[in-house]
Amino acid sequence: MLPSLLTTLFTITAQPGTDIWRKPPSTDVFNGKSKRKTTQIMNIHTNNPKPLLSSQANTNTQPSLPPAPTSHAQTNPLSAFRSARVSFTGTWTHRYDQAGMALSLHRSTGTNCSSSSSSASSSASAGPSTPPKWVKTGIEYYQDQPRLSTVTCDAWADWSVALPAAGTAGPGQADRPVVTLLARREADELGTSLWVYQVVPAAAGNQGEEEVLLLPMRECAWAFAYEDDEDWMLTVAAYAARPDKNTTETLEVAFQELNVEWAVTK
Repeated sequence: MLPSLLTTLFTITAQPGTDIWRKPPSTDVFNGKSKRKTTQIMNIHTNNPKPLLSSQANTNTQPSLPPAPTSHAQTNPLSAFRSARVSFTGTWTHRYDQAGMALSLHRSTGTNCSSSSSSASSSASAGPSTPPKWVKTGIEYYQDQPRLSTVTCDAWADWSVALPAAGTAGPGQADRPVVTLLARREADELGTSLWVYQVVPAAAGNQGEEEVLLLPMRECAWAFAYEDDEDWMLTVAAYAARPDKNTTETLEVAFQELNVEWAVTK
């Protein structure tokens, strides 16, 4: 069941000039004010029957998480990730206003690039405050409309946008679409990918067989390419950002849901 617009689990306030973006030749931004200390990792809103490495990590070898406009982060081995679902709403007024969830891939030892990284990836290797690889998905305000947005960043970032499905705005909230997104591991005969979907109410006439429909937005084929290396970790967090630097107004986003599912470890 989709969460109610009126039920707010937490909010994130994004300052002007915050963003998550990487573009050649030299732009590499992953900044903002976090709702919590970045060295804390909270294992909450999870389906796991017991905590994973997010409460067991060795703080002597694991670097501090990068400062970012994120909240309610969970970190575990990349290989343990199964799915993440987020629901949120905001009032989008400035170009590139954005919110959703961010999935950041980083090494527990602090080594950013794997030995198999391409020369392009090496040239884009992240600094100490930036995860080397990441995916963000949510809403981004572009050309005067809130749009579904997914950015994947292996070496450099790319970006895809689309209008949200009809019926995903609350009554009288045409400028504030209530969006639920799902990112999950999926495998086919060619390998394992990260698939991103918009979750929408099932159409009438389904006789109650399904509560929701999954509308495909993006396949990220490289997301699990490094999971055989146990040093690769994944941090999943809700995020919000306001890249516009020519304003003093903050962006406030209300989150109704953040649910991350990890495989249970022994």
